[in-house]
Amino acid sequence: MRMQGQHFTSRDIIYTMTDLLVAEDADALTQEGVVKTVYDMAMGKQGQMLTCMEERLRQLDADAEITSFGQEINHETYSIAKSDAIIKGSSAENMRLGDTLANDQFLQALSLIMLSLTLPLEEIGNQRRKL
Repeated sequence: MRMQGQHFTSRDIIYTMTDLLVAEDADALTQEGVVKTVYDMAMGKQGQMLTCMEERLRQLDADAEITSFGQEINHETYSIAKSDAIIKGSSAENMRLGDTLANDQFLQALSLIMLSLTLPLEEIGNQRRKL
């Protein structure tokens, strides 16, 4: 049984991660016609990483064309994330259910890939042993 908040990464940490990811490529990311693709390999309930990254990219280029992708292993959290996206008027088309380590469903080239695993280390080890 999981405790509430066990699958949560604070926004401050997420913004720090996004800032680190875009820092080196800020000039390239602001060029005319550059399409940004962002992938959260463990998106959880709300896809916070994708939202925060999109905010940071829009600060660099308000007219940026950004396409987000997300994958989640847990049926419940995947359903919540997908429902949340639809309620907010966002596209849930690029969200997939599945184990990223065993079956990454977004193998195409992506600009930025983010991952914040909040699983206990023994669960990560169990997943690797299954592979």
